Formats: sequence, structure tokens, C-alpha cells
Amino acid sequence: MKLGFQLTNIFGQPYTSSNIVFTSPTTIVTATSNRVTTMDLQAQTSVTFPYELPTRIVKLACYGNLIMAVDSEGHCACLHRLSGACLAWLTLTMPVNAMAFSPDGNYLAIACGKYIEIWQPPSTTKKSFQPFTKINTYGGHYDNITSLSWSLDSKYLLSGSQDMTARIYMVENREFKNLTLAAMRDVVIDVYFSSTSEYIYVVTRDGTLFIWKFDSELEDDFAPIYKGRYELANKHYFKVDKVSSSSFNSKTNILCVGFQNGSFSLYEVPDVNQIHSLSLNQNKIDAVQMNTNGEWIAFGCSSLGQLVVWEWQSESFILKQQGHSSLINAICYSHDGDILATGGDDGKIKLWNALNGYSFVTFDDHSSSVTGLVFTKNSKVVVSSSLDGTVRAFDTTRYRNFKTFTSPENRQFSCVTVDSAGDIVIAGTMEGEIYVFAMQTGNLLEILSDHQGPVSSVAFDPTGTILASSSWDKTVKLWNVFAKNGNKESFDCQSDVLCVAWHPNGLELASASLNGEITFWNTESGQQIGFIEGHKDISGTRRSTDLARVKFQHFNSLQYSLDGHILLAGGQSNFMCLYDVDNKVLLKRYELTKDKSLDGTKTMLNSNNKNIVDTDPLYDRKLPGVQKGNLSAKKTEIHVTDASFSPSNDSFCVTTPQGIYIFGRHQAMKFDPFEIDVNVTPEAVQSAIDQNQFGKALIISLRLSELHLISNVFNAINQSEIQSIVSSLPQSYVYPLLSHLAYEWETSKRIEFLLSWLFFILNIHRPKNKILLQRILSRVQHYYKNLQPLVDKTRGTLKYLQTIIELEKQRRQLEQVLLDDEDEFNPDD
Repeated sequence: MKLGFQLTNIFGQPYTSSNIVFTSPTTIVTATSNRVTTMDLQAQTSVTFPYELPTRIVKLACYGNLIMAVDSEGHCACLHRLSGACLAWLTLTMPVNAMAFSPDGNYLAIACGKYIEIWQPPSTTKKSFQPFTKINTYGGHYDNITSLSWSLDSKYLLSGSQDMTARIYMVENREFKNLTLAAMRDVVIDVYFSSTSEYIYVVTRDGTLFIWKFDSELEDDFAPIYKGRYELANKHYFKVDKVSSSSFNSKTNILCVGFQNGSFSLYEVPDVNQIHSLSLNQNKIDAVQMNTNGEWIAFGCSSLGQLVVWEWQSESFILKQQGHSSLINAICYSHDGDILATGGDDGKIKLWNALNGYSFVTFDDHSSSVTGLVFTKNSKVVVSSSLDGTVRAFDTTRYRNFKTFTSPENRQFSCVTVDSAGDIVIAGTMEGEIYVFAMQTGNLLEILSDHQGPVSSVAFDPTGTILASSSWDKTVKLWNVFAKNGNKESFDCQSDVLCVAWHPNGLELASASLNGEITFWNTESGQQIGFIEGHKDISGTRRSTDLARVKFQHFNSLQYSLDGHILLAGGQSNFMCLYDVDNKVLLKRYELTKDKSLDGTKTMLNSNNKNIVDTDPLYDRKLPGVQKGNLSAKKTEIHVTDASFSPSNDSFCVTTPQGIYIFGRHQAMKFDPFEIDVNVTPEAVQSAIDQNQFGKALIISLRLSELHLISNVFNAINQSEIQSIVSSLPQSYVYPLLSHLAYEWETSKRIEFLLSWLFFILNIHRPKNKILLQRILSRVQHYYKNLQPLVDKTRGTLKYLQTIIELEKQRRQLEQVLLDDEDEFNPDD
């Protein structure tokens, strides 16, 4: 089994705290903690860049293929929109409150405190010695700047501040004295230029819109270069609630205003006519952004972790995503690999599309924390356990809770599993009992009560006959739940057992203990066959309250790979570990994040950062063992709550307080060229397409390994030319082509076109890469599953139409024969 896993996506927290940016009418960029995520709303895909900033991102700005991201400490990174690579970075002296590219892309304005710095950003077309060049610094405000806006000609810059004023700067003329607009009575939220710069719109926190109009006939003694001045033309009160965010589209002259009560309104300016209004929720809208044509509006709500894209003309949702409101405790893949199920402390169960990370259904039947999740073999049912004393079965097709299992006495369920046939449901409790339920009837069949402590994990072997359970009583037990005498076997461990996992061959069992060790057992002989001192691999970071580095951290999640050679382990740490099962050694350790705003990411602590309150013995501290509560007084601690391999083994997922991390082998945006020479360029690809040399264009694009180039060639090729192109393709290009074909299956809707590619590749080259083939097979099965009911319903109609066509052909042939006969016997001939 090959490794090479890397972070490909983060979902579960669609929106955190930064602004939202549209890079195209259908693509948005948001921040996920300290990483950047792009979402294609039309193709329904999302990608998280692996590059991360030191702390959480607070501001984003985009121009062309450049994405500027700034964190809370003033670290600025310039990322490439297609590859996700960091092109340049910049460290600013103060935190950034606003940032904006000029419309021509030549300038980048950054608001640092009460000053504005003008920079020349990196260029993707021109070579420069310095990626960032500082042009000028402007002052004048007496408090932090909150908003920046450029005029369309990129000559003037408008700023708004907490000092309740707005100022105008001229970038290219140093003799220009900045103009001050002062009539506001509260903090300025946003400022905007109109398309002709005739109007200036200022939105303040108290719900007032100030409209300033330029009059060229008025003189201004303080600005001799600027012929005329702005005067207050109108003032409008929204009378809804305090304003939290806004967005303006200069092409359509539409202003969108978001309020703290969760509603928003659209206004036509400068007349200020309300054209639309809607309430999204009851929480403050932190970010609003309209796309370039003004049809779609993106909203972000940090308190709910909600991201919404609304098409106001049709009054429909383009995107509506919301993560768990609290910690995610459990995660599992469906057996076909298409669905991810998560359960959290909020009592909700969410189903996610495993490919694009979009949540499509939420079950809120549980009234307390969800502790375990498992899919049945056919992936049509997901079973959950909860501390509310119920085990529930949900239909993933009809999206309903069709069965609820309860115990005779009030018990809190801590884990759950099902047998291979999906007929038996097993649930462990905090009281040490294991309940056996029948899926069909919902009846309680048996109670297994041999553990002396809470049951931490239950799992069936691959054949579905032997049940393994682990407990805090330092034992692992094997049960034959289908035997009359209920044979069981017990394995003693040195510490509390937190989880167990079966080897795919069913002859080996792995268990993780509280002391950080992973123990391997032979289930036939009952002997220990190996162990791993995992606490040495999982430790290495310190929390802000730790006086010394923790020596014994533990794993709480284990899972074998499909071939049984790799063991995935995660626990109370910032690391995920992959172990070689045969040699019992660590293969690779993955660091989840380097975000310094989270607890548990630093290896060394600086005592100078501690204040007097931290060392005061009279200061209130949390009770021993308390993990929740008082969230505003402490940092979020990064750790792993659950982890799972995908059925195809090409990725694995990890649940953390920051969402769901997806690590995969295939990264579509990765730039990994091969066989490069001076003639292999994007221009050569386009030239070959223009000359209809599609085989040559495909080879050059595969050598460049750039996603958009390969996609352009794919879209230009006719289906009738696929066979000849595949036949002439060298063997060394088959794997890159198959890798891109797997990506196309996940994003494209041209099913027949992709099936033709797959048919000729398999028949001509016969590739042997099982991982890519399994990935493509899962998508083919997904489309087959969705199209089969539609085809079955219309099969009779299609057969009827086919019969009509054949009869019509026969009728025409008969008429032609009769006409020929008449011509033969025509007396005039």
C-alpha cells in the first residue's frame, strides 16, 4: 500500500470568521481556520489549500489568479488560485482590518490599524526582483480603519474608520491632500464608490446609509487638484437593526445590507428603493458578498458556522451549508464510499457527500450527544448511539428515523456496531452492559453483562460472527453472540482500553489503551503477538496550561487499511499516525495544523506570554477532568475524536474541533510536471488545439500536469476521436490520464463521454492501478444507482419509441420498393 497522503479538503465548518470573496460569478473563496478553501458552486466541488498561515485568517482579497490571505497577527501570504502554492509572503507590523486590490491589479491597499499601506503585489505575468514593493503609507484617521474601496479607474482610494469618518486618497499624485467626509454618528462599516465615482456610499453600524454626491462646481480650498468636492446628498435610515456587514455591486447599483438580527435587505441606490428582504436566521450576519453580476449573494454567520449563497431573483438557495455547533464525536464512511456520516455533541447526525464535502441532510432526533455511528453493508441504513439512552436507525434514502432501540432501564449508550447482514445491532453502555437488538423488529434479544466498567468500543469481525468489545475495566472480550452458550474470551491489558479494530483477515485484533500503547492479539490462540509504544509517537505538543510536556497521551481511534498492512491511529494529539502492521513501526506522522491560536499545537511554550492572572493561585481554574464549559476563557484544543479509512483506501478522514480533515493521495490541483522541456508550454497546448492535433495537446497538457489545461483539452476532443487518441498514447501517460479521468468522473456530468474514455483505456492499455480503478468504479456505481430507477421507469416508453422507429424504417423501405417496382413497369419507359 502506497502512502503519499496529503490534506485535500476540510469541511464541517463552512465559515469561520473572515470575509467572503467571489473569484468568478460561480466560485467563492473562504477561510477555514488558517487555510484557504475554494468552492465551485456550479460544479459543486470544494478544495482546501494545504498551505497554512500561523494563525486564523481574518481577511481575504483576490485578483486574477492571486489570493491574498492575512491572519490575526499580520502575516500575509500570496497564494495561487489554481495550484494553491504560496508565491510570496509578507509580515506586517500591525493586525489587518481591511484589504483590497485595485481594479487594475497594480495596487494592494492594506489597512493596518489607523494607517493605509499601498503595496505593489506579485505579478503572474511579469518578472520582478521583489514580490512585494511598498509604494506609500497614508494616515489621517484617528482610530482603526474598517473598510477600503477603490474607484474603477484605480486612481482614488476610499476608507472608512471607527472614528466615524471616511477619507479619500489619490494614489498616483502625492500632492493630493486627502478629503474627509464627516457626518456619521457611529462606526463606519463599509464605504463604496459608484461606477462613475459620482456617488460615495457610507454604511454605519447604527443602520444609516449616507450618500455623498460629487459637485464639480463647488470649490474646495483644501484640495486644489481635485476640481470640486463631495457633499451630503441624502441620508437613509434602515430601521431594521444594527448593521453588521454589507456589499455593493457597482454594475447593478445594488446594495446588500446584513443586520445583527440575521436578516438582510437589498436596495437600489442612489434612490434607496428596497427590492428584496429575507431573514436567514436569528444570529448576526458577519459577512456579505455579491458576485460580479449581482445575481448571487454569499452570507457568512460565524456563530452558527453557516455559509449561504442566495439567488435573490429566483428566491432560491444555491448553497446552504452549516456544520455541527459543537464537537464532532463520531465519523464513518458508507461501504460504497459516497457518504460520510458524522455525529456530535449537539445531538445531530449529518450526512456529507464524501467527494465535495457538502452536507445534504441533517437528523436531529437525538436529544443528547451522539457517541457512535455505523453503516450497514448496503449503505442504506446508518445506526447511531447516544447518551440520551437510544439507538436509532436512519434510512439514507428516505431520510427518516425508521427504528428506535431503547433499554429496559435508563442507560447511556457509548458505542454501536452492526453485523455484516445488517440484522443485529450491538450497543455498549456507560454502565458496562452490551445490548443486542434485532434490526427488523426492534426487540431486545440479549444483554451481555460481563464488563466491570464503561464499554468504550464494540466491533464485529469481517465475517460478522465474532463480537469484540473493550472497556475501561482493562479488558478486551470476544463474544459469539450467535451461539447458544454465548462463548466468550477475555484479554487482559495493562490500562483502560479505549478502542478496538479488526484486521481484514479476522484473525488479528488491535486495541488502544490509556497508557498510549497499541496491543495486537491473535484471536484464535488468544495470545498477544505484538505491541506499539504509541505514546512516543503521539506526544510532542504542549497545551498553554501544561507545566511540562505530557508523557503519556493516548489513541482513541484505530482502523486497519483494506489490505491490512497499515494501521491508522488518532487520539489526544495534533498528530495522526500510520503504522506498519507487520513490523510494528511508525511509517508516517501527519500534523493536522500549525494554527497557534489553537491549544496543543506548540512544542515549546514562552513564559513571557503568561500574564499575572495565569500564575495567581486565587484565580479560578477548571476542575480536574472537566473538558467542556467556560469556552470563552480558554483556547480550543486540537485533538482527534475519530478517524476512518475510505473503502477504496485512497483517503482517510479525521474529526477534530476544527472540522473534518480529508487526507488523500490524489490532489487534482497539484503541479507535478514530468518530461519537461522548453517546448512544453501552455501556449503549445492551445496551438495544438487550434490545429486540431488533440493527441499532441493531450500529451503536452499531461506533461505539464495542470488541471485546467488537461480539462480544456478534454472538452475540445470529440467522442469519435477518443479511440485513435488512446491508441496512440504512450504507456507512460496512461497513469496521469487515468488520474485525471478519476477527477473528471467526480466533477463532470458527461457520462457517455467519460465511459468512452474508460472503455478504450481499459481495452487498449489494461492499466493495473487498483486504487484509481476503485475510485472510478465507485463513481460509475454512483451514477448507475441514480440512473437505474429512471431508466426502469422509462424502459417501456423507450422500447415503444424504438419499435415505432423500426416500423417507420420498414415502412419507408417498403415504399421505396414499391416506387422502384412502378418505375420498372412504367409503359412510358
